[in-house]
Amino acid sequence: MILTFDCYGTLLDTSSINECISNICYENNVNSQLAINAFFSYEDRLMYSDEIIPYEKLIRKNLQFVDMDLDTDDLFLSNYKAILQAYYDLKTFSGSYFRSRRLEKSWAFFIFNVKFV
Repeated sequence: MILTFDCYGTLLDTSSINECISNICYENNVNSQLAINAFFSYEDRLMYSDEIIPYEKLIRKNLQFVDMDLDTDDLFLSNYKAILQAYYDLKTFSGSYFRSRRLEKSWAFFIFNVKFV
C-alpha cells in the first residue's frame, strides 16, 4: 500500500510562514493579506508547473513574482533568507495522527524530511 498526502496545513503547521510574511509587511507598510495570498498563489502555480526545480529556487522565484505583483521593488526577495528559515522551522501539529498513534504492523509509512540543498 502506498499512502500519499499533502503535508502542508495537515501535518505541518505553516503559520510560521504567514507570520514571517506578516512581519515583513508590518515593518514596510504593506497589506499582509494581499502578500500572503499572492505568495501562496504563486507557490501553488510554480510547484505544479512542468519544470522541476529545487524548492529553494521555487521560493526565490515566488518572491520575485510577489514583488512584481505588489509593486514592492525587491522587498520580499531581499527577505528570502528569513522566509526560507520559516520553512526550515516548520513544525507538525501537536495533535497529528502520525505523532500520537502507533501504526499497524502491516502498514509501512515513510515520512521524509525535506532537505534543502
